[in-house]
Amino acid sequence: MREDIDRLMEERGIDWLFIEGGNGDNPSMHYFLGDAPIGYCSLWKPRGGRAYLFTGPFEREEAKKLPFIAVDTTKYNYHELMVQEPDHLKRAVLFLRRMMADVGVKGRVSLYGRGGVGASFAFYRALNDAVPEISIEPEFENDVIITARETKDAEEISRIREVGRKACEVYAEVRGLLGSAEERSGELYHEDEPLTVGYVKRFITLELFKRGLMEDVGTIFAPGEEGGYPHSHGTDSRQLRVGEPIVYDMFPREIGHGYYSDMTRTWCVGEVHREAYRDYELVKEVQAEIESSIKVGERAHGYHKRAAELIAKAGHPTIIESPSTQVGFCHGLGHGVGLNVHEKPRLGGTDKNPDVIKRGSVFTNEPGVYYPEKGYGVRVEDTLCVNPDGKVKNLTPEPKELLIPLK
Repeated sequence: MREDIDRLMEERGIDWLFIEGGNGDNPSMHYFLGDAPIGYCSLWKPRGGRAYLFTGPFEREEAKKLPFIAVDTTKYNYHELMVQEPDHLKRAVLFLRRMMADVGVKGRVSLYGRGGVGASFAFYRALNDAVPEISIEPEFENDVIITARETKDAEEISRIREVGRKACEVYAEVRGLLGSAEERSGELYHEDEPLTVGYVKRFITLELFKRGLMEDVGTIFAPGEEGGYPHSHGTDSRQLRVGEPIVYDMFPREIGHGYYSDMTRTWCVGEVHREAYRDYELVKEVQAEIESSIKVGERAHGYHKRAAELIAKAGHPTIIESPSTQVGFCHGLGHGVGLNVHEKPRLGGTDKNPDVIKRGSVFTNEPGVYYPEKGYGVRVEDTLCVNPDGKVKNLTPEPKELLIPLK
């Protein structure tokens, strides 16, 4: 949580956090700035002190509204530096040196960047060389913010819950669309137009936008054998057919970056695929057992291992016993959800995975079974949170019936 930042900096011996980039494309920046409409900026956070927020003149008034020390970067005369130094990287270093000298940056600095010069190895190496009184380390070496984000406060959980609630509304609308389809020789039509994967995806995008949500890389809507590949997104031109299993995985976020939710359901329209039904019932049972057994302080990998054991007992290959398998249960059980759709804690990997379930953890529970050569895959996924009292709450309470009957 945000309140852990100074403690984590102390434990890791970090004197300053340096976050560079725009608020809309950098989760670490958004973690500090929230929904403030601020574009490209720099934030310097000293251990135990208030952060400095450096913005251009256009955003100076927005910066003043935030609980930071707002600094207008015009005072550092970047135009003068453009005349003096034609090399972009060297000029950026000189500009930052003026900012750092102004606020007294020294010691160990942990860098977080996305977009601009701060995202490159060349930048932090050049800054290290130019300013000998500091030592800059990229975020993957000192994961202060990543670790803080591993647990969510009440406001963050509320926002993720709201995204999940709206996502459930979209699922209901898509169920209605599919259920109202017309069958012609096994193929599905809607208002005399072929009901294709692309048709449904466009419908989903519009329904998300109506609710203030958006997709990053597009929703997974994968019928038949395409659903047998866990992250196949489905072919837009493919027409949906009666009884063909569809893996529908949606992971929207609030518009303007913000928080994600993640949920998967598997559906058959009009009639049920018999093998998919058998495996989907298994996957639902495994998911329910895992959810009911989650306890604070337990290692996350243990739940992945338990899910694999239950699926293996039913006769399927799993990633635990056969790490290279591409059928059966062939992926991790889950992952953290927050300002990224994949973050800590990770419910997968090997038994060396150190992640632990904590109060404030938000993560997915998504067992699946996949057989593309048999024409199907099944997965069911919910986003869960662990409340301060240690109880687990499902943030995506969408129905799990496999069959969508035609009206």
